[in-house]
Amino acid sequence: MARSSHQSDGIYIINLKRTCWEKLLFAARALVAIENPADVISSRNTGQRALMKFAAATGATPIAGRFTSGTFTNQIQAAFRESRLLVVTYPKADHQPLTEAS
Repeated sequence: MARSSHQSDGIYIINLKRTCWEKLLFAARALVAIENPADVISSRNTGQRALMKFAAATGATPIAGRFTSGTFTNQIQAAFRESRLLVVTYPKADHQPLTEAS
């Protein structure tokens, strides 16, 4: 079945199993391909438990709570890190780390 199909009565049917599964496999391949552990960031309380579980399972470095500006750009800072892969739970709330890492 295709990703989506259109019936004659105007109803769209989206095959979520295929589209979500492909995205999940793509993300898993990206995580496995990177040699060094990733940095995982969550500033919201709702994502911090998942962040800690993910970091414990994958060996990534968790950054929970408030993100300190300059962590990815200021080499003089003691908490400076150079990450190869950045996983963010809420891109809208965690826009500062995304801006610095890019």
